[in-house]
Amino acid sequence: MKLEDLVNHAVDNAIFLNDVQRKKTKPQNRYGINTTFLSGYFKAYTIKLNPLDGVYYCDIRPNMITDRLLSQHIQTIDNFFYRDIWNFLSRHGQSLEEVEIEERENQRE
Repeated sequence: MKLEDLVNHAVDNAIFLNDVQRKKTKPQNRYGINTTFLSGYFKAYTIKLNPLDGVYYCDIRPNMITDRLLSQHIQTIDNFFYRDIWNFLSRHGQSLEEVEIEERENQRE
């Protein structure tokens, strides 16, 4: 049984911790950082192919604020904790009487 079956609605949220990679700079033994967030992939996969009710980043990148499309679909993690989680929890799903739990035989032998 999926959580969606219990709450009687889709559970489509994602929380990301943005990843970075080291990059070499011109001066020897100096390193900078490169972000691994690819806005084109995000727009294609997360917005067009598999839309989510909420996308939250712990460490939001500047282009997530300045890009009009990204800013409509990506929020900071505080929005999840202070607003959206309470909306999610207040949705009424199925009652326990409506949930049928199927018994399965023990598969270990």
